[in-house]
Amino acid sequence: ICNTKNIRASKKCIKDRSIEAADCKFSISLKDSDPLIIRTPWTVFGPVPFTDGPYADHAMRYLGHDAPGKSVRPHTMAGTFLGLMRAKNYDDYVQALKGYIDPAQNFIFAHKDGDIASRPNGGFPLRAPGQSGRFTTPGNTLANNWRGYVPFAERPVHKNPTRGFVSSANQTTTGPNYPYPYTGGFDEYRGRFINRYLARETTMNQRKMKELQLSSHSLLAEELTPLLIARVNRRALTDEGHALLRLISEWDYRCEGESRAATLFERWRTKVYDLTFDEMPADSGYLRPETWKLNELLKKDAHNAIFDIQSTVGFKETAATLTQRAFDEIEEDLAGKQPKIWAEYRNTYVRHLGAIPGFGSDLIRTGGARFTPRSLSNNHGASWRMVVELGPAPRAWGTLPGGASGDPASEFYDNCLSDWENGRYHELIRWKDEEEATRKATSSWTFSR
Repeated sequence: ICNTKNIRASKKCIKDRSIEAADCKFSISLKDSDPLIIRTPWTVFGPVPFTDGPYADHAMRYLGHDAPGKSVRPHTMAGTFLGLMRAKNYDDYVQALKGYIDPAQNFIFAHKDGDIASRPNGGFPLRAPGQSGRFTTPGNTLANNWRGYVPFAERPVHKNPTRGFVSSANQTTTGPNYPYPYTGGFDEYRGRFINRYLARETTMNQRKMKELQLSSHSLLAEELTPLLIARVNRRALTDEGHALLRLISEWDYRCEGESRAATLFERWRTKVYDLTFDEMPADSGYLRPETWKLNELLKKDAHNAIFDIQSTVGFKETAATLTQRAFDEIEEDLAGKQPKIWAEYRNTYVRHLGAIPGFGSDLIRTGGARFTPRSLSNNHGASWRMVVELGPAPRAWGTLPGGASGDPASEFYDNCLSDWENGRYHELIRWKDEEEATRKATSSWTFSR
């Protein structure tokens, strides 16, 4: 922790709105050795922890350390969730969200009388004119500092849309004319598939909602696979190449655990992406194009200069060239074998809290992928699935990738993992009043203002 007692201030303050810099001195005590002294430059924008690499000389500022003030946040984040638990209508929901700052989240509202809404909520910074937040700005002047936060009343809201539903799956939540620039990685494919599913269903019930949450259908694969297949030179394929092309041509775009076509698609699309954007390798530190951009180029601009590989001087590649090359490289690597099944290629495990080898889960063999409603990759998945059925007596079902106990040494630490993996839900207990809760609960929390 850096405070006034361990800062060695060397005020190199230049006039005209310059920044005061200080060397922050950290002492780490080591057993049987002299203390380790770490000095980190410190500015009003935050510490500057790196002297080399892609983030060299960048100040890092954590929003969680800011104190927004009552004018921005009238109550605490704990007050937000207490307010949501006590909310009886849309106005209560809005009032509760005024206390929420970080990290930004989408909050869904539904009332048994029919009102529905969605609000992306958090501390969205107001940037200086002309700044989008996508590029580094000089830190030698306060003129480049944030100007506060987007006012709560001007944050996007979606209430009672004519289509009859709201949804959230990390997609963008504003139109092109929204006046405040913001940054982030947005997954359009899950959101678009969910919206398409809901638009086609005249009525939804808890069974259909569970099916949607557990769907392994990839809209990305549905849109990209035909573009890749269309650029393969079938006449030049070997027997093994024809077998691979048939495998993916007959695929239903579902990333099920036993699917080999899902593995072939993932290898193919990522290889084509890396060849296309070789100017920005993954370890370059540069912001790389989002996934949809490759689809757009393959569909509308197959001769774009971006497809040309820099290292092959004297030859200009096109989308067809890269697609064929990627396919041939995968075939050569497989050497006549079938691709791994998707569950093995995805390689998903739920680690033990202590990251102790042998204490985590077995291989997760269920369906799901990063771009499917059943979001699942090698390092993340749905932390909580819940379906709520509104009415005179609301009912709810849920499942989580853990257990009834948070104690890592307990036999109940992971006793619900199998249900989560296999898509089984448990009906959630809802006591009718405080008297029943007091009588049946094994423990309770008490909050004071």
